[in-house]
Amino acid sequence: MRVNKPTIENHCEEKRKSEIEVGAIENSAEESESEREEDAEERWAKGEEKKKENQENVLKQLGKIRRKIKQRLRGMEQMSTKQESHNGADKKNTHIKKAQILEAETK
Repeated sequence: MRVNKPTIENHCEEKRKSEIEVGAIENSAEESESEREEDAEERWAKGEEKKKENQENVLKQLGKIRRKIKQRLRGMEQMSTKQESHNGADKKNTHIKKAQILEAETK
């Protein structure tokens, strides 16, 4: 059997090229896999930061709501005490007026 030298050289050269290509593909696959892992970690960390920020914002809003409710309750209490004192003052005033009218009539 006679072997053609150029054919063997071509075959060896093609084999080297394919090995280089396979090695490059493997390297790029490993790099892209590590990049994907890093990206996933970064996205996870960003997601955790967002969750913390959202929780802080919710707590701030709840604090504001609590303060507003307390202010409204205080305002309602003040209004009710003012109303009671006003009603009491009206009763006193009517008693005073009645007393003055009685005094004027008796004189």
